[in-house]
Order: sequence, then C-alpha cells, then structure tokens
Amino acid sequence: MQKWVVPLTVVLATGDVTQAYPPVATVGADPATATPGQLVRVPCEGQLVSLQVATDGINAIILECYDISGMELGINVSSATAITDAQLDAAIAAGKAQLIYEQNFVGAGTTPVPPIGPARFMKGLAFRAVGAGGTCKINLTVQGGYRYISGWVR
Repeated sequence: MQKWVVPLTVVLATGDVTQAYPPVATVGADPATATPGQLVRVPCEGQLVSLQVATDGINAIILECYDISGMELGINVSSATAITDAQLDAAIAAGKAQLIYEQNFVGAGTTPVPPIGPARFMKGLAFRAVGAGGTCKINLTVQGGYRYISGWVR
C-alpha cells in the first residue's frame, strides 16, 4: 500500500479532471512518441483503502472521484494528467468511466469528514474539485492504481 497526496486546484464544473498518481510515480514518456526503453506511466486497477480531503479552509468545494483511465481513451496521462470535461462525459456515456465518490465541503470551520474506503476501482483514479476557487489536497492510501509499461507497447 502507498500513501498518495494529490494536490488539486479548484475548477468550474466543466473543468479538467486530474488522473491521479502517487508522488513516487515519476512522469513517464508521452505514449504517442515513446521509444523502446522509455517508460510510459499508466493508471490501472487497485483498491482505495482510505481517502481524506484537506480543503484550504476558505472555499467550498465539491470533490468528485472517478474510476477512469485516460490511457484507455487515447489521452496522454503519462507525461500529463488532464482529462477534459468533454472527454470525461464521452467516457461516461460509453461506459468507460464512472463516478465513484462525490462529497460537498463547505468553507471555513467545517467538521472533518471521516475517511472513506475501502473501494475497488478497475481503471484508475481521477479527481476534480469543483468550486469558485482555491485549492485542496486529497490524501489517499491505495493498493495498486498505476504501473509502467515499455514505450514500444501501443
């Protein structure tokens, strides 16, 4: 099991979703241009053991957590992490992504929400913090969730 900390910038409801990786998962090569021997970072199945949210204490947010693999959709989530709202909507409509957690957090003075988990995911984890502004951090304990493949595999 690994501890993940995923920093998020709050976006509008039509903002990008961030494919999540732990801090030790260094940026990989772009799968479209990777050569043999280069490593491509790929989201994969795993188990979400625990999830906690650290808001900025000022701004209200709605946290969305999706089971999705940008790689499966042809999106470069090896050297980048963004999945657009249109790509997310198309993936949900095609049955290739699903919302697995959604929680509303109000601004300052809130009571901490107990951690959630465990939950299995089949493709990878991606998050979006929706609101008017601010930042938050997602603190996770995860089993699996990413791997590397050789650049020649496409």
